[in-house]
Amino acid sequence: MSRAILRQIMSKLHIDVISREIERKHRTIRESWTVKNYHPSSYEDAHEYLTKYYRYHYSRWLGVGMTLPEDVAYSEVRRILESKGGYVPNLKNALRGWRGGMIELINIIAQEFEKESAEKYVRYVIGTHVNPLDYNLKVELARQYLETYGRHILPGEELMNPHELAANFDAVIKHHVDLVNQYRNIVQ
Repeated sequence: MSRAILRQIMSKLHIDVISREIERKHRTIRESWTVKNYHPSSYEDAHEYLTKYYRYHYSRWLGVGMTLPEDVAYSEVRRILESKGGYVPNLKNALRGWRGGMIELINIIAQEFEKESAEKYVRYVIGTHVNPLDYNLKVELARQYLETYGRHILPGEELMNPHELAANFDAVIKHHVDLVNQYRNIVQ
């Protein structure tokens, strides 16, 4: 049973599935956004522009008819830009047309949507396939994981035993997905 569960998890977390279900959709949303002017003349224009984009992306991702209040969109834009060099420095650069201007800020927001959606999808797949209270199942899944992928993760290195991995099974699978993505980015 655990082998089938691990196979289901890994097939749903396959790089092509994540690309098809998340990355391509967010990139299509980003590419469909058009505006008349990418050079706002004031902070107010930039604020309105970024908030509109966030609300647009959000509604396209969740489906037509879904709207996000402006204050929530503003807060999310600010949170994202704070984590990417600071809100004020990013706005100053955008208003001056430096470092990619507004287009770069829109790209940053779109990439964050993509990243957060992928993280949520991974959590969902693991959470719907693995009962977090079933330690024995997690140990068995960890054992199956080591048998299947262990020699590829760190060849020649001693890996944790299944009991150690079971305690952090979610993190192990997330790390696996990250490693596959890093490898994909290297070979592309």
